[in-house]
Amino acid sequence: MLEPSKLGHILTDNPALLNYQTAEGEFVKYKGRSYCWVNISENGVIQLNQQILDFLNLKIGMELLSIRSSDIAFTMGATGPLLERADNYEGEIPLY
Repeated sequence: MLEPSKLGHILTDNPALLNYQTAEGEFVKYKGRSYCWVNISENGVIQLNQQILDFLNLKIGMELLSIRSSDIAFTMGATGPLLERADNYEGEIPLY
């Protein structure tokens, strides 16, 4: 489903991802970013194993900030200047 999308070039340039030749959760570097694949359950749940959490420097219970990134994806931030701005924001940021 992703190959004809705007994300398709990532897969065609990384055939190991396209053909599931990497292990689930094994990251591949591409143009300064890291990509991996994980299964999505029938009810739409994505589970991140400890290896993925360690790679992303995430801890269970951390709050992530949904960041508008580009027209092809969104970013979830855990640390950095945008998180600091969100922490200092006087308004309300909805939780989901």
